[in-house]
Amino acid sequence: MTLIDHQRGYERTGSRPHAITRVTRGRRSTKLGDRSPASGRTGQLVVRFVVAGVVALVTLAVASVFASRQAGTDESVRDAIDRTSLLAATVFEPNMTPELLAGEPEARAALAETARSLDASMFVHYRIWTLDGVVVHADEPEIVGMALPLSDDAIDAFRAGLPRAEISDLSADENFLEREQGNLLEVYYPIRALDGTPLLLETYQPMALVEDAAHSIWWQFLPAVLVPLVLLQLVQIPLAVRLARQARADRVRMLRSAEEASVRERQAIAHDLHDGAVQDLAGVSLSLGALAGRVAPDARAEVDQLVAAINGSVESLRTLFTEIYPPDFGGMSLARSLEDVADRLRARGITVHVECPPALAADIEQLKVVFRVVQEATRNVARHADAGHVWIAVDEHRGMLSVSVRDDGRGFEIGDDGPPRRAGHLGMRMMYDVVESSGGAVTVTSTPGHGTVVAALIPS
Repeated sequence: MTLIDHQRGYERTGSRPHAITRVTRGRRSTKLGDRSPASGRTGQLVVRFVVAGVVALVTLAVASVFASRQAGTDESVRDAIDRTSLLAATVFEPNMTPELLAGEPEARAALAETARSLDASMFVHYRIWTLDGVVVHADEPEIVGMALPLSDDAIDAFRAGLPRAEISDLSADENFLEREQGNLLEVYYPIRALDGTPLLLETYQPMALVEDAAHSIWWQFLPAVLVPLVLLQLVQIPLAVRLARQARADRVRMLRSAEEASVRERQAIAHDLHDGAVQDLAGVSLSLGALAGRVAPDARAEVDQLVAAINGSVESLRTLFTEIYPPDFGGMSLARSLEDVADRLRARGITVHVECPPALAADIEQLKVVFRVVQEATRNVARHADAGHVWIAVDEHRGMLSVSVRDDGRGFEIGDDGPPRRAGHLGMRMMYDVVESSGGAVTVTSTPGHGTVVAALIPS
């Protein structure tokens, strides 16, 4: 009978199924035949590391995208200013004659003819302003001679004598002719007429030039940042796997060392009880028994009571040291050891059912883990459950040992943090550690008034 069948059998007895289930210490219940829970936990640690690395990588990638796009935009704006500077030096300043400033048609026509030779893909429109905001020349004849409000960047370029650039504000009065063309990049470049009059050249350039330059720089910059980061992440994954396995191996060694020390200490205590207090009390009992034949009849009953009390104490001590002394699975089967544990519950009037195959493929260390789970779970039944029946089941299936201890006692409420931890309840914590160090997992299921199930899966 498997652990799952055993639990289903409990439900068929008529008891209400357990409605409240939590997996202690964050462990999930693992079906028979699943992979080792310990390897799953190692995998979870590696997955968390990889996810954290991917999140960091994506964050850096996003930051790199914004940084590279901004760098590309800044570079394209500088290119736009350079193009305007070249246009100012070669086309407009040499033609800023007094006749053009005076508005003579021949001068304007000559400059317009020269400007028409410009690359239309580089410049959409151009204008030349005076300090008063009057357009003295433009490729749009309808605005020549008009006085329009200058933008803040235009005024700043006039005052500082330095070029400025901005995205066109289509709501501005000066841009009423460009509203159908969408966003453009405006460059303001200070120039001077041949007679020294300060003027301002304004060019409108396609935003596509800015965006193309930004994308070009982005694609040049991004691989140089991301490729090393991706390679670093790929190199770190095997290292993370190794460190996770090493950390688990170190923890297992520490837990085993602690368990071995605990076993040695229990053995020493058991020997001391057996060779010390138990022998002394047994000697006292024999002496009192011999004395009983020589005392007065009216005092003999009292002596007999003392002998019975001492014999009871001897039996209690013998039960104690057999409980704390770990069984020798080299000479005793697990089934026999579990029957010994069950006998201690039976002595309390509890009905105990034990199901355990006579032979298991597991090694001695794994049998010790199974015994430890049963021992600690039955201790809790004796101390807290107030149960009438206990079922102990051990099974082996597909490389996994399953063990469960179920009772029909009072049960308890399981919160989000797992079963309640009683003060000084070191035994349960050590049971968890022993099972987990073997690569297994422990689950506790309980409902108030309907008993408790302590179950464990251990790789065999």
